[in-house]
Order: sequence, then C-alpha cells, then structure tokens
Amino acid sequence: MDNATFLAYMDGKELLKEGKVDEGRALLKQSADAGMKVAMYEYAESFSDENPQREIELLKAASEKGCGKAASKLGDHYRFGHSVNKNKYIAGEYYLKAFECGVGRAEEPLDDDYHSRIDSVDLALITLAYIDADICLNDDLDILPIAEEAYRCGSLQEDDFEKTKYIGEHRSKTKIIDKQARTCPKCGAYYARVEKRKQSMSKRAAVGGAIGLIGGLPGILLGAGIGALTGKEKEYCVCPGCGHVWKYKLPQ
Repeated sequence: MDNATFLAYMDGKELLKEGKVDEGRALLKQSADAGMKVAMYEYAESFSDENPQREIELLKAASEKGCGKAASKLGDHYRFGHSVNKNKYIAGEYYLKAFECGVGRAEEPLDDDYHSRIDSVDLALITLAYIDADICLNDDLDILPIAEEAYRCGSLQEDDFEKTKYIGEHRSKTKIIDKQARTCPKCGAYYARVEKRKQSMSKRAAVGGAIGLIGGLPGILLGAGIGALTGKEKEYCVCPGCGHVWKYKLPQ
C-alpha cells in the first residue's frame, strides 16, 4: 500500500465524520480501487443508512477480495436480519470466511491487512453464537479452529471452549446419522425430504381387522385401538431421485 492510497483513505474517513459524504466516499473509493481492503469496508459502510442494499453488495465484493471485517459484517447481517435456517447457514459461511481472512494480532504491523481483519473477541462471539445455535455450519467441526484460536488468545473461557468441542462433535455425528437415514435404499440418492404422513386407510383397516380376528369383544376393541394408532402421522422419507418412500428412522 503506497502513501497516497493511505492518505486518501484517512482523508476520506475524516470528511465522512465532517458530514461531507460525497467527498469522503470519493476518496475511500479511490483507496478501495487501489486494493486497500479496509477502505473497501469503510466505503461499503458509508451506505449503511442511505442504501443498505448497496452496502451489502459492496461488502460482498470486499469479502471476495479478502476483507475479513466485510465477511464478518455479512455474517451479522444474515444472522440478525433473518430468522430462517437457510440464513443461519449463510451467516456461518461468512463467519468462516472472516476467519480464513486472518485474525489481527497485537504483535503484527499495523498495515492494511491488520485493519481489515477481525480480532480474537470476534472469534469468541462467533463461537458463542454457534453454541446458542444462532448460526449453523455445513461441517460442524469447522467451529473448532475458531474456538481454539479464541481460547488461545484468552477471549473465550475454558468452559465455553470445552462446550464448543462437545457440541461441534455431537452435531457433526447427528448430521452423519441423519444423512444415512435419508439415503434412498433403492437408488442411493441422499438428503430425501422428510414428510409427515398417515398410513393408508386400507392398511389401517387390515391391521385392525387382523387383530379383531382374535375373537370376541376384547379382540374387536383391541383391533379398533390399534387401527386408530396406526392412523397417527409418522415421518417418511421421499427420495428426490426415484420418488421411493420409506419410514424415516435414525440408525442406532
């Protein structure tokens, strides 16, 4: 990073503080276009009140260029802005991206990379969000390096570190078991959708009738009761490939 780029960045921030938005943005964009990652972040932030959608677009571009703060801000956006599982996973992916961009440490030189990175406190907050299931990860074991770094830097308590290891491993195993249960036994396709269905009337009648053959009033009552129970909704997997249906049951 050359001196002119750095000065343009500092002047741009100062102009924004003075309320000179257009002039400040122009200088920040100049530094951002020169490859200064923290300037990309600050330039995106300048749109937060005026044009939030534009801010998100610029943060995504900065994240792709390796700005950890931008990736972390996107994680916050998808974590707090929505409450559906899909966005919890998106938040988790952006937090992972922020971690991959590097962590700022006090002993490092105060260059552009340092200022564009998250710090160990951010890692602790990401870890706690994972513990509370506010974010989700496709591979739950990815949380472990984040927690280890936060613990090593002293921003995450030992109890929370141990809890993260247990929860991460448990959720990882649960997903593997769930994938096995949702793998089609007919064609091998996986991640079948799970639906709640009732057993067909013919099957329910057959079950009740067969038991009713036991004889007498007890058999009739028992058959009616069993037939009613089989009418309750149960979970079934529906294969996305061949359409095969089977009962959803987690392997032991």
